[in-house]
Amino acid sequence: MKKFATQLVCFLLFMSVYSINTLSAQTVQVGIGTEIPPFTLYGPVYRYSATSTTSASRSNMVITQAELSALGIITGSTITEIQFNKTNAANFNTPATSYKMYMANTSNTTLATTLTWASVLTTHTEVYTSSSFNIPLAAGWVTWSITPFVYTGGSLEIATECSMGGNGAATDAFKWEYTTGFDDKLVGVASLGATLNGAVTGYKQRPNCRITYVAPFPCSAPPTAGNVTSSLTSVCANQPFSLNLTGNSAGTGQTYQWQYSTTGNAPWSNFGTSSIDAGYSNATQTASQYYRCAVTCSGQTSYSDSLQIISPGLLSGTYTINNALPTGGGNFQSLTLALDYIKCGINGPVTFNVEPGSGPYNEQLTINPIFGASANNTITINGNGASLVYSTGVTNARTGIILNGADHIVIDSLVVDVSAGTFGWGIGLTSGADSNVIRKCTVITDKTTTSSNYAGIVINGSLTTTATTGNNGNGNIIENNIIQGGYYGLYLYGNSTANAQNYQNTIRNNSIEDFYYSGIYGIYQDSLIAKGNNISRPTRTNSVGSGAGIYLTTGNINLLVDGNKIFNLFASNTAATTTFYGIYLSADGTQAKPNKIINNAIFNIEGNGTFSGIYNTGAEYMKAYHNTISLDYAAATAGITYGFYQVTSAVGIEFKNNIVTISRGGTGAKYCIYKSTATTPLESNNNVLFMNSPTSTTQAIGYQTSARTSLSDWQTASGHDLNSVSIDPLYADINILNFTPTEVTVDNIGANVGVATDINGVARTLSSPDPGAYEVPPSVGTDLRIEELVSPSPTVKGCYNTENLIVAIKNVSIDSINFALKPATVTVTVAGSVNVVYTTTINTGILHTNESLNVTFTSPSATVNMSAAGGYSFNIIVDVNGDVNTANNALDVTLDKLSLTGGTSEATPENYCAVGGTPKLISTDAEGYSNVKWQMSVNGGTNYTDILNSDTLIYTLATPISQATYFRMVAVCGVNEEYSTADSVLINNPAITSTTPATRCGPGSVTLGATANGTATVKWYETPTSTTVLATGPSFVIPTVLATKTFYAAASEGGGGTVNQLDALPLAGGNGCGGGNMINLTPTTNIDLQGFILNVGNAAGISTPVSVWYKTGTYVGSENTQANWTLHQTLNVTAAGPNLPTTLNMNPLLLTGGQIYGIYIQFEADYTNITANTFFSNADLTMEIGIGVCTPFTSFNALRGFNGSVLYTKGCEGTRTPVTATITSAPAITVTTNDSVICNAGTAAISVASTNSNYTYAWSPSAQTTQSINVTPTETTKYYVNATDAGLNCTAIDSVTINVQPVVTSIEATEKEFCVVGGITTLSLNPLTGYSTTGLQWQSSTNNIGFTDIPGATSSTYTTPTITATTYFKALIKNGAGTVCSDSVRVIKLNNPTVISTTDSSRCGTGTVTLSATSATDNVLKWYENATGGVALATGDTFVTPSISNTTTYYVASSSGGTNAYTGLTDKLSTATSGVGTTNFGLVFDALSEFKLKSVVVHAVGAAGSTGTVTIDVIDASNTVLHTATVNVNGNPIASTVGERVVLNFLIQPGTNLKLRHSARSASITGLAFEPSASAPSGNYGYPYVVPGLLSINTSTLSAGPTNTPRNDLYYYFYDWEVETGCESARVAVTATVDNTPGCGALPVSLTSFTGIKEGNKHKLNWITTTEVNNAGFSLERSADGVNFSSLTYIPSKATNGNSNNNLLYSYLDEKVMLSNNYYRLKQIDKDGNYAYSPIVLLKGDKVKNITITSLYPNPAKNEIKVSIESPTAEKVTLLLTDLTGKTIQQKTTTLKSGSNLIDLNVTTLAQGTYFVKIICSNGCETGVTKFIKQ
Repeated sequence: MKKFATQLVCFLLFMSVYSINTLSAQTVQVGIGTEIPPFTLYGPVYRYSATSTTSASRSNMVITQAELSALGIITGSTITEIQFNKTNAANFNTPATSYKMYMANTSNTTLATTLTWASVLTTHTEVYTSSSFNIPLAAGWVTWSITPFVYTGGSLEIATECSMGGNGAATDAFKWEYTTGFDDKLVGVASLGATLNGAVTGYKQRPNCRITYVAPFPCSAPPTAGNVTSSLTSVCANQPFSLNLTGNSAGTGQTYQWQYSTTGNAPWSNFGTSSIDAGYSNATQTASQYYRCAVTCSGQTSYSDSLQIISPGLLSGTYTINNALPTGGGNFQSLTLALDYIKCGINGPVTFNVEPGSGPYNEQLTINPIFGASANNTITINGNGASLVYSTGVTNARTGIILNGADHIVIDSLVVDVSAGTFGWGIGLTSGADSNVIRKCTVITDKTTTSSNYAGIVINGSLTTTATTGNNGNGNIIENNIIQGGYYGLYLYGNSTANAQNYQNTIRNNSIEDFYYSGIYGIYQDSLIAKGNNISRPTRTNSVGSGAGIYLTTGNINLLVDGNKIFNLFASNTAATTTFYGIYLSADGTQAKPNKIINNAIFNIEGNGTFSGIYNTGAEYMKAYHNTISLDYAAATAGITYGFYQVTSAVGIEFKNNIVTISRGGTGAKYCIYKSTATTPLESNNNVLFMNSPTSTTQAIGYQTSARTSLSDWQTASGHDLNSVSIDPLYADINILNFTPTEVTVDNIGANVGVATDINGVARTLSSPDPGAYEVPPSVGTDLRIEELVSPSPTVKGCYNTENLIVAIKNVSIDSINFALKPATVTVTVAGSVNVVYTTTINTGILHTNESLNVTFTSPSATVNMSAAGGYSFNIIVDVNGDVNTANNALDVTLDKLSLTGGTSEATPENYCAVGGTPKLISTDAEGYSNVKWQMSVNGGTNYTDILNSDTLIYTLATPISQATYFRMVAVCGVNEEYSTADSVLINNPAITSTTPATRCGPGSVTLGATANGTATVKWYETPTSTTVLATGPSFVIPTVLATKTFYAAASEGGGGTVNQLDALPLAGGNGCGGGNMINLTPTTNIDLQGFILNVGNAAGISTPVSVWYKTGTYVGSENTQANWTLHQTLNVTAAGPNLPTTLNMNPLLLTGGQIYGIYIQFEADYTNITANTFFSNADLTMEIGIGVCTPFTSFNALRGFNGSVLYTKGCEGTRTPVTATITSAPAITVTTNDSVICNAGTAAISVASTNSNYTYAWSPSAQTTQSINVTPTETTKYYVNATDAGLNCTAIDSVTINVQPVVTSIEATEKEFCVVGGITTLSLNPLTGYSTTGLQWQSSTNNIGFTDIPGATSSTYTTPTITATTYFKALIKNGAGTVCSDSVRVIKLNNPTVISTTDSSRCGTGTVTLSATSATDNVLKWYENATGGVALATGDTFVTPSISNTTTYYVASSSGGTNAYTGLTDKLSTATSGVGTTNFGLVFDALSEFKLKSVVVHAVGAAGSTGTVTIDVIDASNTVLHTATVNVNGNPIASTVGERVVLNFLIQPGTNLKLRHSARSASITGLAFEPSASAPSGNYGYPYVVPGLLSINTSTLSAGPTNTPRNDLYYYFYDWEVETGCESARVAVTATVDNTPGCGALPVSLTSFTGIKEGNKHKLNWITTTEVNNAGFSLERSADGVNFSSLTYIPSKATNGNSNNNLLYSYLDEKVMLSNNYYRLKQIDKDGNYAYSPIVLLKGDKVKNITITSLYPNPAKNEIKVSIESPTAEKVTLLLTDLTGKTIQQKTTTLKSGSNLIDLNVTTLAQGTYFVKIICSNGCETGVTKFIKQ
């Protein structure tokens, strides 16, 4: 029983090793989607296009435990194969030089783009490697056969690395199939980058894959539970973590139950459910716990060790940070440690005081959300002037301090220095980082950079790349900081979703210095405050192409830009020609939330570029008040200058109370105000506009259709600035930056716009403030000023009647005025249609400083009669005793009374489609009114009614109209009213008035109908929302409808089908970079976008793919987010050539009127530069251009034009109406056949049956009409039958496929035969395709007679198991009935020539010796001088040696067929040196016929004892790699290298100019030995080396084929080539003994014969001697293998005293013969002890029935045992060597031949003791156990 138990353990151990080969493999698929990328994915092999220069890539993907478990992959499964689906035909032009695949079991469920390749290599195991890698050209699943990998639970990660070695050419992109929704489970990079941070969203989709795996064996009880591991060892409350096991056993039936304990001791509680997977994901806890796992198998449970997971408590208080002290006792050595301490939350305020003078702190600090943080419980870092220094070269880790969703953090007085790295953002806020304060800090980044890789403080959705939308940060305060360097000083990017911008961030009182592009950059911000900042570039020497002090673009509303100073932008590069904006705005405010730019000072803008003080590009509701713009660089020599630049039309624009002075030098044009669109309703007034630039040829106050030189010209042309002045404000002292105006006429000319203080906080006089950023201080002494004419009001639009006369005066002195002591007299002289002088004296009351007083006149009357049209002048004078400033005592005002005129009204749009809207109403040319109102009529222009609150010239209706409506404006002056012209807005309502659905029986053509009202056209669609028109007209014919389906009809009118065209920029050569253009289109009415005229950058005639994408809303903010776009259509167009129009006609895309659409035209574009986003429009459509795309959704060039046109049709389309094509079921038909698989030239009978007797039938392609037909197809054919019932209008269709088995012409084999050692070959039928798998069966036979089926071998290719004997393979091709069509046979031979026996021989003294050996009759014996290498000395059964004088060993081998030879330089010469060389260095040879290059000798050079690899290739004349092998070598210094024979087994086909080269080596191998030119004998190392008819090694070469330059004076790397065309056995030693003893010539015994015969089951041995001298007798010896003999018996000599000259006969009967072969020999022994052996006699035994261990020796053994085995057949077996416990110590797999076998086992390393040997067969048999003793 004990012996049986030992055998059972041994067997189980063997089965665990053998499992992967014996269990059935299964293949499952991860991902079921069929999405195809437009270009490629990062993995498994990245290839963007055929011409991409990318030559390497890395990737890592994760498959979660839940996914694996759902597919049946459980813990313990062994993965053997991975497949990915390549959807297109593509591969590398030249194989990649390296491809590696790695796998890991992890707890990750997603992957971050911060993942580094180094970390991948620490966790992953290499499972595949190739130094010459390619993938199949054809589309389909690509297979990686990997080193078996055991899945131990958790997630599975698969990493890949591909290197093209600098050559990245391919036939096309690699488009890997994927499933959407898994883009967080693949990361990669299109290079050998250190971080897998590829940013292209479209490339990060995880590809679908197939996994082939072998399920584990049944578990073994009791199980091994192993050790607990966790993804985290310290977690916060409810923070997920993952648990797993290592060192655990596995197997089916084994379950895992996780448990927890608060103490690590009992009691333990279960959590989760028992699972077949060891891993447990998403565990959480609220307090510290211990965890273990209960592992159960067959009812027996084992427990793992336990692991504690810590959860810290909530904290508060004050702590220190000091890197000079250890962490502990309230101190932390780093900021990271400090913040990590509170990561789980706080319950009160926390302060970290950095020790003054400590640091620097060289770290990156990331602050994540901290539980408990609030407005009261803040976390404060008091830097106390210490420095955080961070330097990085990693793009994904560029930010020094990261607030990653953290709230209520205060960073105070910390220096943040990120200037030294290749990336550097100082402080970054992201992921909803709200209510944080950054104050009194100094942020330093690179001051010379021109890259956005550097920035001071960033609020953004990504901390890797700019322009990432999201809820990134709100309510943050950034104040009193110094920010130096960077592309941006501060960069704020908010949420692009409408009405969800980032809210109320404040930037105030900062010094922002030496930025490159913009001091403050804001986008998608609501209520952003930028106040009191100093923005300058004092030391910047490099110039940006364009930039701004403050740059505010899309999505900003309710902005307040207040009190900022922007100056010294080019102080260190005054020659710069940069385009620069003081404040740039391109974001629309709203009427409720306008964007305000107030109290800013812009001055000292040096340089020679184009400058704009305030630049507003089409942004609506912008209010610019009280700004001082002084463009005063007198040394400028060039550059256009704009004070205020308004680009394109926009409403709600106000430019008031500003000072613009231009005294800049240079010849460039200069404008105080520039309006690019004349119709822009700008409200500009109360400004100081002063031009003083004597060197400029064009200097204008404004631009309104043309330059307007003077203020009056500007006022007349534009109607603006009627209360503005053009006078030098006489700044107080610009040298000390005091821009307070001192010119008295400027004082108090401003209007009340609600700005209470100036830039310095000085209170303004609200009723009459001073223009500009600086309020003029009051005078010393009495100063009474005429403030304004209050009534009649100058602001009224020419509407005057009988008006009160009221004048405002103001005390602008520092003292109050007591009118009782200092009466004041005010006089007003009115001239015009009436001429009256009004006077009044003020002698009561006190007027305090900056107070105003309205003076009402009553004498000579209380009113002024201005009812008559015409001009009226008012001369106003105030007089008070002691007035120190009489210059402001007078004011002249002229008012024009205009005739009341209603003017002209316009309503846009002219019409609406189907549903109404809110039209915009605009009035022009109205005059003489005081106020206006709008009226509407729905009665054809009669019975108008007032529209409430419609009191502006431009008014947008608040309530949508629902019918045709007329509008007019009423101009009101007093009680008088005048009407404008009327304009109407119509509502087109095309509608479907009736529909005609259709019904038919069975699939077929259907005609649907619909009618429309009026003149409308019917359009047909597939869905209610699709944009593609299927047909137009009242009838819609669908050729084939298979099942009931609903289509949709819509009525459309207008446009008439005429294609309209809106042109952008003209076609011109540009700098496109291959990705196309993004534009915005805003139609005023519904249009169908029909296509584009494009400027394709490809040469004429080149087919160019064009993809059109669209999205609702602007493209801005979605440039990098493919998920925000919809692909409309992809088409190929033929390029007309650069700068020639290429027209793209596409399926119409419906664009709704009034909606903005982003359009992305993806193509090989040429485009030109522009200076700003540019608009093109007509009555139907507005187009905005501004972006050129380089890499789709990844990189783009801003300010690039669209050189082309938009093609569209217009009209109105009504609501879509469903129209259904109903398909009723036809009576069923059934097609049957007697044989769906037939032999070639066979016949199949097909018939159709139905319950409907009225059917008539038509067959295709046979053209027969009967119910039953016979067909004889010559290839596989699908036959259709169409059954028609004319009465029912009913058609039924069915089909059947007749598979025709091809005629097999041959069976091809990858390996035709094997020598000695078998191998695997792949058999392929010719032709390869077209077979039915149900009618194809491979069979095998060892004798070409008895064939047996090979299970599962039913395809046209079959890969054999290892061939161990000559085997015949038959391919049975059968029809469906089982009849054999053909049975081709292919034989795969295993040649195993064997030396059966050898006979040593001897002689006395010098001379020849005859040696002999035996082998099979059809084999040839070859005699060699050496054990390996060299050429044969002779052939035949005997070999006569040369004359020898000493004992010599020769070698004999048995050979069957062909040639075995060695050639080339035999070995390294003493003069050899070490070579590195390139892949061109090698030996050039011709293959004269097919042969196998079995091996060569190489000398690897390296450090003594080093190991490594060398890659050896054979290439042809075109440098194509034909064969490659990577071999293991041992390195040594060149002087002491050891030649190593490395196995290649290259099957060389005939060819010339082939090369054997060294193409790669591992780093530890520094070179290979070669023979140098200096040592070549007579300049030639003996070339050529020839094996006649087979091979000629011609020369060495250093150059590439086909022009290899011969170098006979070199010999590169490869010695002693071993080649074969036949098969040769291993060599056996045969010894020729020379006896040099004197007198040795006398022969003691002459043996004339030695024979053996079988007598029944006994063997009789006979021998005869003719002479005997001193013969003692004979020892008869026997052996089972002919090598190892033992004595059977001893027979003494029959000669008297051992001497005889007569024939003596001896015999012996062996009655106990061995079952196997019996080898016999005689050992003749002299009386003096000398002996000699006879030849061997073989008597073959009967064939054994079972595998049997016949003997094991020596026993006991020290170093080696020989196991003698008898086998009835050739059989693959495994020898197991076990100890007394049954544990497997050693195993060896080998293939036995039929008969006797002798197997060696090395036992040198075994400890002394008792061991067992047994055999297990591949078919399940096993031997008994044989014991031996190890000494």
